[in-house]
Amino acid sequence: MTSETVNTIGLVLDIAGVILLFFFGLPPEVRRGGKSFIILEGSDTPDSKKEASKAKWFDRTSWLALGLLVLGFGLQIWSNYL
Repeated sequence: MTSETVNTIGLVLDIAGVILLFFFGLPPEVRRGGKSFIILEGSDTPDSKKEASKAKWFDRTSWLALGLLVLGFGLQIWSNYL
């Protein structure tokens, strides 16, 4: 493989990682309105299970995106030494 090919693959992985982070990166839980809420009673509804599943999917995808970015940068650095 040539250094240009390795560099190009690294750049493509970086772009894919950034796009995934844009759509699936979870923001920190911050109450932007400055209000606090206390829940005294609650139940596990189908919606809460669905949201928990969705959050798990977002977590996994955001870690995959971070891995793609690190791998892409590594390939770009490696291409300098080919």
